[in-house]
Formats: sequence, structure tokens, C-alpha cells
Amino acid sequence: MRRPLFTTSTIAVFFLAAGSTTPRLAWAALDFGGCPAGSPIVVTTTADEWDLVPNSDCSLREAITAANLDAGGDAIELVAGATYTLDLTGGIIDMASDDLDVVTPIAVNGNGATITRSSLTPFRIFEVGALGVATGNLALNDVTITNGDAGAENGGGVLVNQTSILNVNTTSISGVSIAGNRAANGGGVYVDQGGTLDVAVLSTQGTSVDASLLAGNVATGSGGGLYVSQTGSAVIGNAQFLTVMNGSLLVDNSAGASGGGVYVAQGGLLNAQNLAIAGSWIAGNDAGGDGGGIFVDQNGTVDVQDTVISGSLVQGNDAGANGGGIPPRRSREAGSSATTPRGTVAASSRRRPARSTSTGSRFRSRPLRARSRPA
Repeated sequence: MRRPLFTTSTIAVFFLAAGSTTPRLAWAALDFGGCPAGSPIVVTTTADEWDLVPNSDCSLREAITAANLDAGGDAIELVAGATYTLDLTGGIIDMASDDLDVVTPIAVNGNGATITRSSLTPFRIFEVGALGVATGNLALNDVTITNGDAGAENGGGVLVNQTSILNVNTTSISGVSIAGNRAANGGGVYVDQGGTLDVAVLSTQGTSVDASLLAGNVATGSGGGLYVSQTGSAVIGNAQFLTVMNGSLLVDNSAGASGGGVYVAQGGLLNAQNLAIAGSWIAGNDAGGDGGGIFVDQNGTVDVQDTVISGSLVQGNDAGANGGGIPPRRSREAGSSATTPRGTVAASSRRRPARSTSTGSRFRSRPLRARSRPA
């Protein structure tokens, strides 16, 4: 049984409506622990605390709780460059331990901070929305999410539940944003049915080692970096023009089954638009089954629009079975679609050498402005 997000005493403000004798539950901005009500909420300690008694310290967990008490949405400010280690486990109340649950609009302004896990107990870092209870909307701004472990569940770094939204925003990636997480499916991020991942990156700079968005995540099943479920969607680039200089957005992720970098399920959508790629988009990922870079299931869609490419989209990925980059049979013959601008589908992805090796590129990208897909 799922633990309750909160107890009534910690979330509720009861009031009597005019002409009524029945108390009703209302969301309201409340102090919690050492975190004052209202936005922005400034986190003052890197310790993992969750105190019902008011005190002088405001932890990240307490700040998330306080923000969840305000249905209007709040911003949370982290200390620049600090590391916030989650180590509270096994609490009766869901929010009091393990992952951080987001059930209202919350923006975490990281200022280059890191949120990680330190515990023998596996748990992911963030869960957005509560299935069947509440819809969440989380914005991660300039923050690194690492060492999450969902065990046999999905979404090691972040789980985006049905109809919930995760926004990942940064002005510059000098490190990785979601890295070194682990789960059954979606080692980095799992987007459930009807959920949305929206990535707006203004520029990435550096090498393939230190310029990436999803890196080094592991799925024992499918979608090492990202898993997009049925009717879920992931949009990369969106409103802002995204520039990839020398690195890769999805790099060195792995999956035991299919989709080392990305797995797009039936009816799912991966959309990349407004990109300028001098490096590569998806590189160095590995799958035990099909699609080392991307696996697109039946009726799934990968769509690349309005993109300038002088490097490659998919490069240097490995698969134990078919399609080191993108499995051609799934993408072309089983009702799936992989729509890309002319001359920009990519390069040097391969099966593992033990099976067969393809050197060089099937498609070379050109340093030309790509055409938009017709409406």
C-alpha cells in the first residue's frame, strides 16, 4: 500500500463555509519546519530534515513540503554549488522520507547545486504527481540530479506520473543535469502515460564528458536515459534555440533490454526542435536488445524539426541485437515513424562487434538549415 503523502494535521486548513456546519479541506500556504510560507522559499541547510516543530533551519525536503501546501505554486532557492544529500528513509508519511514528491507547481532553482541520495535503501530523487491523487508540475533549473535508484520501479532520477509535467531548464550545461541514476525502466527519467518532459537549454558547452543532459543512467529493462510511455511526450529544444557545441545531450546511458539512450513506447512522442548540433544529440549509449541510441515501438514517433546540424544526431551507440542507432525495421515497417530533416540522420552507430559491426555512417549530416516537417 502506498504511504499517505501527508497527514491531515500537516496539510490541512479547515474552515466553515458560509451557511455550512461542515468543515472542508483547503490548500493554503503554511510554514513548515524552518521554511516560511510564500515564495521564494530559501533552503538554509544541506541536511535532510523533516520537522513538524518549527525551527531555524529550512531543508530541501521541508521546502518541498511547504511548497506542496501552496496550490498556487512556489519557487525554491538552493545555495549555489551546494550538495543536498537525501538520507531519510522508511517514514510513515511519504513526503517525510525517501523521494521528494511534487504535487503542485514547484520550481527548484539550483544555481549549480546537486541533489543526490545516500542510503542503502533504494529510492528515486523526484516523483512528480501522485497517481490518482494529484497532478504535479516540477521545473528543475540549473540543478544536477544523481544517484537515484528506483529499484524494481520506474524513473531512477525522476518519475513523471500521468498528466504531470517536468520542465528541465538551464542557461548552460557545464556538468550533467540527470546522471548516474538507476531503475527498471527510464534510468534517468520515466514519463508515464499523458505525462510531459519539456527541455529548454540555451547552450551546452565543453566536451562529451562534461556537456550532457542525461548521462550514465542505467535501466535494467528499457530506456537507459529516458523512457517515454504511451501518450507521453518529451520535447527537447522547444521554444529556445538549443546549441550543442562539442558534447551530447544523451550520452553513455545503458539498458538491459531496448533503447539504451531513449525508449519511445507505443503512441509516445519524442520531439526535437530548434536545435543547432555541432557535436551530437545521442551518443555512446548501449542496449542489450534493440536500439542502442533510440528504440521506437509501434506507433511511436521521433520527430526532428527546424534544426541546423554540422555534427550528427545519433553517433557511436551499441546494440546487442538490431539497430545500434535506430532499429530500422521497427522505425519503418511496424507503424512507427522517425521523421528527420533531409540529410541529417546520423552516424557510426553499430551493433556490438560480437554480432556484427558497421563502420562509418549510413547517413551523413550536412551543415545546412533543416526544413520543418510539413504540418
